Formats: sequence, C-alpha cells, structure tokens
Amino acid sequence: MNSERFLSRILIADGVVSGVCGLGLVVAPGPIATLIGLRSGAVVAAVGVGLLAYAATLVAGARRESARRTAALAVALNVAWLLGTVLVILAGWLSREGNWALILIGDVVLVFALLEGIGWRKTAGLTPVAEGSG
Repeated sequence: MNSERFLSRILIADGVVSGVCGLGLVVAPGPIATLIGLRSGAVVAAVGVGLLAYAATLVAGARRESARRTAALAVALNVAWLLGTVLVILAGWLSREGNWALILIGDVVLVFALLEGIGWRKTAGLTPVAEGSG
C-alpha cells in the first residue's frame, strides 16, 4: 500500500470511529452522563456534536490533495484530546467508570494520532498525482 493510500485510510478510519462515537453521544447523552458521573447530558451532547464535525472534516479531507493538511490537523486535535483527558481525570470531574472510559478512548486516540503522524511523515515530499493520470 502506498503512503498516500495509507494516510487516506487512516483518516477515514479515524473519521468513522469518531463519527460512531459522536452519534452515540448525541443519541443518548443522559444515560452516558449518568454512567460517567456527570449531572447533565448537555456536555456529553456537545462533545458528540464536536466529534461529528471532526469526523466529517476527516472524511472530507482524506482526499489525496488535502490529506497531509487534514492529518496535521488530526494529530494536533488528537493530542489536544489527550491533554484534555489528563486534565479531566486530574480535576476529578468524572466517576471511576468515566475515568476508565476516558483512558480507553485515549488509547484509541493515541493510536490514531501515531498512525496519522506516521502517514503524514511518509507523504512528506510526495507530489500529488493529478486525477486521471497514473
């Protein structure tokens, strides 16, 4: 598999996983909030909407000509998510179950950040192939 295809597939995979998670948070914010120790589902729903927007951005940006820019954005946002995870856990805002959920989600986010970073690096210096050629 070439580097461009690898990067596109990783971006799409991150987009699909983020979209599914975002949809779940939007559909059931109350029960999820209760499970993780929040009083209101509004924060859960807001995170879900954000994840849906993130997912759409990744899938749309997975095209070869914009994949590197999208990957750089994805790595930055995934690192920000991981830092936010640490802050939320240290602040003690969630239940034990909520903290464990964040840790597990953080593991997935870290894997995507690493893979997107690798894909970004592997595509450095490549010139995009024009549509219809090659």
